[in-house]
Amino acid sequence: MTDRASILGLGLAPAKYQVFQDKYTDFVLDAMKMKGTPIGDKVRSLATTCNISSRYFIVDESNKPREEWQHLPKNFPESTAPMDARNKLYKAEAPQLAVRACEAAIKDWGGDAAKEITHIISVSCTGVTAPGPEVTILKHFNLPASTQRIGINLMGCFGGFRALAVAHDIVAASRNKHKKPVVLVVCTELCSLHFQVAMNFETFVASALFGDGASAVVVGSPEHSLSKAKSWWDIVRSQSIVVEKSEDQMTWEAGNNGFVMKLSNRIPDSVKKNTPIFVESILKGEEEEEENRRVVKREEVEWAIHPGGKAIIEGLEDSLGLKKGEDTKSSWETLDKYGNMSSATFFFVLDALRRKEVGQDEAGKKKEYTVGLGFGPGLALEGVLLKIGERRGEQIQENGVE
Repeated sequence: MTDRASILGLGLAPAKYQVFQDKYTDFVLDAMKMKGTPIGDKVRSLATTCNISSRYFIVDESNKPREEWQHLPKNFPESTAPMDARNKLYKAEAPQLAVRACEAAIKDWGGDAAKEITHIISVSCTGVTAPGPEVTILKHFNLPASTQRIGINLMGCFGGFRALAVAHDIVAASRNKHKKPVVLVVCTELCSLHFQVAMNFETFVASALFGDGASAVVVGSPEHSLSKAKSWWDIVRSQSIVVEKSEDQMTWEAGNNGFVMKLSNRIPDSVKKNTPIFVESILKGEEEEEENRRVVKREEVEWAIHPGGKAIIEGLEDSLGLKKGEDTKSSWETLDKYGNMSSATFFFVLDALRRKEVGQDEAGKKKEYTVGLGFGPGLALEGVLLKIGERRGEQIQENGVE
């Protein structure tokens, strides 16, 4: 029998500067010299109808005159920051933001990081540096030099899902009787560093949708925790699928002037069409051996959907038959306050969800499971089935537990 692999702690670290959507839209239009133009009106319309009130950024130049800009060139958009300048800022800021998220998750867990953490999984797609943030984390928390480190890079918005799957396998498969694994997972994304100058759909979507932040979880086995930690969620199973003939629908590639995103307007339809069958597979555990399989019913689950954008959430509400704005409330709240922070976003959704009472089915029975759904380049669908743990219902402070 495998050990239970559970989320024992969860912490968030939004980037330093909160910027409200209307103010940032004014900044984008001024910077791109589009104010008062037909295309500028379209950009404003996109920004004001995407259900985002604010986002957090590692650098905020929206409150500075052009001559005081530091990240964008003062003659932008005639020239723009090269890749090395953007990556230099990532190297300076990302590790510290990751540490903040880890501090919050470790505090929430309540364990002794130096004695118990055995693995670090660092997830990111918005910068490239070796060593990565995991080495800064190792040193900051005085972890042993032998702590195992794993980097999951350039997987986009579903990177956190893959990290949870790896953490589950590490904990569940361990046969070490002397020291059971405890895995620290951190997702760190500085999407705003890659603001582009091209007058196209992708630039306008990115300017309206993406923000910066980090999130972390501690994954371990409650039965073997030295700190006697309890579970927010037990990780039951994870699944992935790449949609056929969809490779061109979402891409993220390095360019001379930062990472460049390519998006197709077919993405919402592709996600909407393929997700219902994918969800049924997750609930039925079709990839597991029959004797270990636990089939979960729809009425037993609550939902944690990565808020890839307004059209994504609305499409899944329709295709999955969810109660609009109710079953997906945590996703809408995350989108409204933070925007899309790529791989870091899913744990923000889980944080919003754990602050709410567990939902009930029509018979008044409390739901026992959470289905998490994410999407990214591939076009790939990622899912995780979580069993609601003992800690749900605790009073939670901002990024911590009372």
